[in-house]
Amino acid sequence: MKETIKNILIKNEFPEESIPSLLDAYDKLISAEVSRDIFHANLNKYNETGDARSVCSLSCFEEAAEVAGVHQYTAAMVFLLMMLSGLGEKFRKAGYPAEQELGVINDLKYKLIECKLVKGVWGTFVPSWFAGFFEVRRFTFGRL
Repeated sequence: MKETIKNILIKNEFPEESIPSLLDAYDKLISAEVSRDIFHANLNKYNETGDARSVCSLSCFEEAAEVAGVHQYTAAMVFLLMMLSGLGEKFRKAGYPAEQELGVINDLKYKLIECKLVKGVWGTFVPSWFAGFFEVRRFTFGRL
């Protein structure tokens, strides 16, 4: 999963200085048993139910971030990057081109930059914004 995330970040030109921060946060979140269990439980819930709203809130990341020593906004972004696995397939099943996933990735990048500019942290302070993307109800900025 870490290599997949790294490849997404590099291929989609996420800010170079954000990549070590996100990958380090991933390592910390997966290394700590409590945070790893929280992340896996939320990913499993999303994969089984398709309900992104219940797993895309800052409160879902609070305990995991604290235990792992990672900022909550960074933990939220790492989780969203983990959720990308299979998103293209969800778009195809819903009748949309899999390329729509690229728009979601770009929106993640823009929110990452926004968080750094506004809050001084690589991450996202509005993970709930992405629930619609992962439920195939919302499409990239400016598209319906």
